[in-house]
Amino acid sequence: MMERYFDEHHVAVRDMVRDFAQSEIRPVAGELDRSAEFPWENVKKMAELGLFGIPWPEELRRCRDGRHQLHDRHSRACES
Repeated sequence: MMERYFDEHHVAVRDMVRDFAQSEIRPVAGELDRSAEFPWENVKKMAELGLFGIPWPEELRRCRDGRHQLHDRHSRACES
């Protein structure tokens, strides 16, 4: 059954992240909290799954003056 606002891709990503959290994060979370260590191995695995990339529309990926247009638009909005 399809979710109201999500297509198959959204549901697949949600399920992948849930499964990753259960299988990779949950087993080591307590020890990482106690030792105050940063979870480098989990971060590496998350990067391998593509969880750190943001899929911007093509028109916002083109660079102008070495900066992405999206960053440029955001920084202009935040100028003081």
